[in-house]
Amino acid sequence: MLHKILKNAQVVLAVAATAILFMSPLSSSAQDTKEYVVRAGTPIEVATTYEITSKDHPLGTIVDLKLLNPVQVKGEVVIPAGTIVKGKVTQCKKSKIFGNPGFIAIDANTITAADGTLVPISGVTFRNDGKSRLGWSLVGTVCCLFGFLIHGAQGVIPAGTQMSGNVMANTTITL
Repeated sequence: MLHKILKNAQVVLAVAATAILFMSPLSSSAQDTKEYVVRAGTPIEVATTYEITSKDHPLGTIVDLKLLNPVQVKGEVVIPAGTIVKGKVTQCKKSKIFGNPGFIAIDANTITAADGTLVPISGVTFRNDGKSRLGWSLVGTVCCLFGFLIHGAQGVIPAGTQMSGNVMANTTITL
């Protein structure tokens, strides 16, 4: 009986030793992380991913934008191209009667790096003012009593509209 217990203990020790050997590379790879600093002023290019209008996107709406080019530090990609950038509608007015145009503006303030760090950005502002149709409204009112109902054009930012910006502050990324 004692012999059987000792034999089982040897098997358990062998399995434990093997597990420790396999786990060692995992613990050393966790120590291989490196820190990269994305410098303030690093340029970024962002584009809209779909059409954004003053009619369909009221003030405060969160919209998706995307990073066009990867951000690299020392040859390492710290923010991949295609990363979704969250923008927010900061100004919006729907078009109105008497030919009054609408407008819309979007700002993006952060982008998420590969490690989940929020990187502050500035200069990424999209704005579009619709066209006035006051002239058509006046002509329509003179010719027909209901011409005043003509609306101006909505503010529209087309899909794929590009804007340049910059990283606002030095930010450390750990990969």
